[in-house]
Amino acid sequence: MRKPDGYFKIAENGSTVKTEVLAGLTTFLTMSYIIVVNPAILSTDNSGISFSGALTATVLVSAVSSILMGLVANLPYALAPGMGINAFFTFSIVIGMGIPWQTALGAVFLSGIVFLILTITKVRELIVLAIPECIRYGVAAGIGLFLALIGLKQAGFVAPSPATLIEFGGFSPQVVLFLIGLFFTLHVSFPAAANDSRLRHLAGPGARRFLPDRKHGKGKFQSSR
Repeated sequence: MRKPDGYFKIAENGSTVKTEVLAGLTTFLTMSYIIVVNPAILSTDNSGISFSGALTATVLVSAVSSILMGLVANLPYALAPGMGINAFFTFSIVIGMGIPWQTALGAVFLSGIVFLILTITKVRELIVLAIPECIRYGVAAGIGLFLALIGLKQAGFVAPSPATLIEFGGFSPQVVLFLIGLFFTLHVSFPAAANDSRLRHLAGPGARRFLPDRKHGKGKFQSSR
């Protein structure tokens, strides 16, 4: 049986097993929020998708795809459901258009096959290069703002308003925790504290466990869905 160093050519690429283990742990902590956020978005009211089912699918897809990326492609990339596509799937297709989630997932499967063909034939790269750089940046920024709005709504910081579309949702323990987590995230996101960025994904969810759930009256991660 080949050792990890020989199989993955760690030393040949100027790294060590310890460095790779720490890098993998850091990557996991950085993207672990997807384990909860993705099923939370997919199981939004009226979508019809169960939180537990979406959680299981998220974990399995992320684990299998990341493992295959390392074993088959020998690349240090972690894969997980994209934040943005899940919001479009839930709010635009399932809730907005009223399409059953089973049908929408079938469309996602077919689109995956199309994207695979486009990638193998190098057409995808040509399409990306044909899109102006300013539009690519604009789309990324727009998706980020959309996700930020969803986060603000889930935290209770904003609420629907018939006059201005959204308004301040008022102060509550959940909003105060959100503001503390936001300040902590901004603080550790500076380059000088880049090594501490993994902490922001532990502090907020950890404290959230002790706050009552707005719907069920108990901690969010303690409630059953």
